[in-house]
Amino acid sequence: MKEIDWKKGIIAGIVAGIIILIVGMISGYLFSADYAITPQLWKPMTGNWWYYMAAIDIIEGIIYGLVFTMLYDGLPGKGWMRGLNYGLILWFVGTIPGMLMTYSTMAVPDTLVASWLFGGLISLAIAGSAIAVVYDKMK
Repeated sequence: MKEIDWKKGIIAGIVAGIIILIVGMISGYLFSADYAITPQLWKPMTGNWWYYMAAIDIIEGIIYGLVFTMLYDGLPGKGWMRGLNYGLILWFVGTIPGMLMTYSTMAVPDTLVASWLFGGLISLAIAGSAIAVVYDKMK
């Protein structure tokens, strides 16, 4: 494992975080009716929730970008394909187990769990690809 390249990781991660935020917003909009049928599960969307959501997504992206810099040489593929593989790995180790736990333990509509699973796949595949492209452009 190589050393963290802080500059590349942070810049690529910010791009990834923005992608994760945008895909999440689109997914939330598309499945807003499913949220509306279970209001007892959700906190009121008042106050500064938008800023917290954006900050968390950017921090998540930065973490992914920094980890990518350490794993770079061990990831299969070249260019954006290396990033796509990284995004798929993140999805397999993060999103799938989380959604299986959510599905088996929470009273969340199945369609929401499916949308989170699919949204995670899309956002991490695109974010991973973007991390690789930004990382490679900064060489």
